[in-house]
Amino acid sequence: MSCIIPAGIDAVAIFGSAARRDYDALSDLDLLVVAEQPAVVNRACDSLDKLGWSCTPYTWGRLRKCISAGSLFAIHLRKEALIIRDKSHHLKDVLRACKHRSEGYRAEYREACSLIQGLEAIPVDGPGLAWVLDMLTVGFRSAAIARLADAGVYVFSFEEILAHMCRFGFLTYRDARRLRNLRWFKAAYRVGLRTKIPTFDEVRRFIDVTSACFNIGLHVRPFADGEAFDRILGNREGSSDWYQRTRRAELAVQGLLPIGKDSEEFFAAKRAILKILRKPTQYGWFMKAQWPLIHEKIVELQSYSVM
Repeated sequence: MSCIIPAGIDAVAIFGSAARRDYDALSDLDLLVVAEQPAVVNRACDSLDKLGWSCTPYTWGRLRKCISAGSLFAIHLRKEALIIRDKSHHLKDVLRACKHRSEGYRAEYREACSLIQGLEAIPVDGPGLAWVLDMLTVGFRSAAIARLADAGVYVFSFEEILAHMCRFGFLTYRDARRLRNLRWFKAAYRVGLRTKIPTFDEVRRFIDVTSACFNIGLHVRPFADGEAFDRILGNREGSSDWYQRTRRAELAVQGLLPIGKDSEEFFAAKRAILKILRKPTQYGWFMKAQWPLIHEKIVELQSYSVM
């Protein structure tokens, strides 16, 4: 492993299922990559992504801030990280300083529930429903991790999350068996597999189970015509929730088809936008800085398309 780490990187750690050794065909290969300069760490992640790793880039400044805040991601790293490179043992020392947050994780729980609440209106087509299931998986996992953390349980594998949610009575075993399928749908969506997408009613049942689990009270309905676009075009400056805003932009763009414009040029522009929107490391600072430009490109693409 160490032989493929690009130069200039101070610390690298495997985390998630690969570190826990419960990796399967649906798992990502999660890798923390740390360096002092953002440009260095981002170039390294681009190289490692091409080798099949799912990289999470951090500068030391951002990682220290994450640790000092007692974030759930920091606890995840402290509990599971398998360190591959660590110059001067700096990463080990930083992770050792991570403490559970005394005031709990209600803010993270509310944020995750907000992500689920955003699925009250959903598309009716196959690709759009695949996106919904991906979003639901992220929302359920994040909300469940935060809820369990408030109960003093810190687990991060999907199977352990489901098991503990049942033990605490937040979820029935029957519903847990249903939600277990979400991992497959998420993995299929992210590799572009479009087979076996559930129907609108089946997806609604997944949402209903999740909504009941967290007492959200959703009443799912189909999108009105153009609603996906209306939700992003009416907000040029974006919002503080960059993950949700970016994912909604992804949904809107992936549904566009060309009209009155060279199709090859149109799809090249569409692919370029989706590449930015689908890169997980872009959800924070990059999207905030670049949103006006990205928004402009999306509007231009939409003007040559039919939804």
